[in-house]
Amino acid sequence: MEGFPQFFEWQHKKQNEELFDAEVSLNRLIIGDEVFIQAIVRDITVRKKAEADNIRLAMVANTTNNIVIIANAAGEIEWVNNAFTTITEYSFDEVIGKKPGHLLQGPDTNPTIKNYIAEQISEGKGFKDVEIINYTKSGKPYWISIEVQPIHDSNNVLREFIAIESDISERKMTQLALMKSEMRFRNLVQQSPAAVIEWDTKLEVVEWNEAAESIFGYTRDEAIGRRASGLILPKDQIATIIKLLVNPQGRNLNTYSNITKNGTTVLCKWYDRPLTDDSGNTMGIVSMVEDITDKVGAENELKESELKFRQIIQSCPLGTSVYELDSNEKLILVDANPAADSLSGLDTTKLIGKSVEEAFPNRIAPKTVERFILAAKDGAPWYEENTIYKDNKIAAAFQIYAFQAGHNRVAVMANNVTERRQSEEAIAQKNDELMKANTELDRFVYSASH
Repeated sequence: MEGFPQFFEWQHKKQNEELFDAEVSLNRLIIGDEVFIQAIVRDITVRKKAEADNIRLAMVANTTNNIVIIANAAGEIEWVNNAFTTITEYSFDEVIGKKPGHLLQGPDTNPTIKNYIAEQISEGKGFKDVEIINYTKSGKPYWISIEVQPIHDSNNVLREFIAIESDISERKMTQLALMKSEMRFRNLVQQSPAAVIEWDTKLEVVEWNEAAESIFGYTRDEAIGRRASGLILPKDQIATIIKLLVNPQGRNLNTYSNITKNGTTVLCKWYDRPLTDDSGNTMGIVSMVEDITDKVGAENELKESELKFRQIIQSCPLGTSVYELDSNEKLILVDANPAADSLSGLDTTKLIGKSVEEAFPNRIAPKTVERFILAAKDGAPWYEENTIYKDNKIAAAFQIYAFQAGHNRVAVMANNVTERRQSEEAIAQKNDELMKANTELDRFVYSASH
């Protein structure tokens, strides 16, 4: 009434007793000689609800752990929430009017993703589930998943963008660590000298490394997805592996004959064990395979060679003993033939495992033992003949020949040549006597002729 306009919010009641929010404007009017109060009442229920919604949204935006950014149509920041300032280390005032990409992207930000985001913003389009690396004010990288939505007015004019960004650094680091771990595992599998084959629960190949390609002839692409029954495994081996699927606590170590791609047979040693998840459920089988065809062949050849060598020694008329150098470089008797028993007068079967000094004390000179050791180590053969005299006559004579008979092994052959040496000595003595007789005869004839 004093002429001061009033403007306030109030609540009015409808005829049906329902309250509604109102905006009231009061003004003093003088018409003629009369004074009136003009009241303009506007129903602001919708606006009040929108304001309440906005308050609630602002509260949600400021309490959520996700980053919320509101930018204008040009992509320039108008508002950010508390999570933004916490994660990025930028204050509210530092970012207003800046473009998020210019502010936050860095050296490891994927340029393809960066260009895609810029293109979508420039065209007024939204996007979602885009993962990218951003950087804090101090330069620390972090991963986010972004969803951006454009906001249009009633005339479909672009007004703003709302961006919601989830910090996925922990999940991304876990994924990257898992990828690195899987890569290291795959490299180990591929570089393993043993064949590594992984089967699923249907016994179909899911992994096949280079060693498997080398052994069986199938490339990885040819093997992946193939069933065991149609590939390299015989029926009895398949049955053994199936048992592991039923009993995930077991494991197999067996040798099988397997057929390669070109139809040849290879002898392989298989080590199979089940793959289980955290709950103990079987996910498949992993097999490590070694081709032992050549190894077994070499072992068989060695056994045959050793058998032949032993047969030769046992049937040899010369006394033959075999010694092996131990870690202390002592010659240990490992074999001897019957002729050696006859030659030495000993039962050599009772001497097996003893050193040469223990087996034949004072019978073999130390220098001779040294030559045996050299022959065992270096493969240099050695020969000598020993003659024993008694009363200026040959009591015994032996020929000794030593040669390498394997790694750190020496075979010693001895031949008793006493009778031959005695005969040779007797013949030499008779020859000396005849020479003396002839000399005397020549002298007699010479004297008689004169």
